[in-house]
Amino acid sequence: MRARLGKVSRDRPRWGYRRAHALLLEEGWCLNRKRTQRLWREEGLRVPQRRRKRQRLGELAGSGQLESTCPSWNSLSRGDYQP
Repeated sequence: MRARLGKVSRDRPRWGYRRAHALLLEEGWCLNRKRTQRLWREEGLRVPQRRRKRQRLGELAGSGQLESTCPSWNSLSRGDYQP
C-alpha cells in the first residue's frame, strides 16, 4: 500500500491524500481515511507548493503604474456611453 501511495504521489503531484484515498478505494483497496492519512504522512509525501508568478521586467515594472491610452473611468461622463 505504501508503494502504491508513492506511485500515486509521483504520477499526480498535485493530489493530496484525500484524492489518493478515493483512487485507492476505486481500485479495490480496503482502508479508511485515517490510515491513508497516516501512511501519507509517514512516507513524507507532500503536495508541492505552487510557484509564484515571475515579476515583470522592463521599464514599467518598478513604477507600479501602467501607462494607458484610454481615459480613466473617473473622467468618463454619462454621455460617453450613449449613442
